[in-house]
Amino acid sequence: MKRTLLISFVTLVMMMGMPFYSHVYADDVIYQRTSKMPEFKEEGGLQACTNYVSEHLQIHPKESGRVICSVVIEKDGSVGDVKVLRSCGDTAVDNEVVRLIKTTDKQWQPGENSGKAVRVQIVLALRVDPKE
Repeated sequence: MKRTLLISFVTLVMMMGMPFYSHVYADDVIYQRTSKMPEFKEEGGLQACTNYVSEHLQIHPKESGRVICSVVIEKDGSVGDVKVLRSCGDTAVDNEVVRLIKTTDKQWQPGENSGKAVRVQIVLALRVDPKE
């Protein structure tokens, strides 16, 4: 009986062309591409953001490397979830980069889709060098 109801429901949804998820959750969608991507408010855009992180890094690696992070820019320009996608090999440096990215909170112009502010995931590649 339950299986028949489930099959009927799935068939009905497919016939109507409706997605399985509700539109109520549309505000929680995180876009990867939008008509207007988020921009760092400082002059120089993303390069200014990477320069900020490099200049304020307090923990330096033993050798040069790159930290690649996924960053969610919220509708109000705040920094949401930050995750390290690729480590430089030093967890302390990775954590410092994440901390510095989070300090750029409210320094972002949010992304837009059809003229409406939306949540957008961007990827930042940050070069980290040993302290000289």
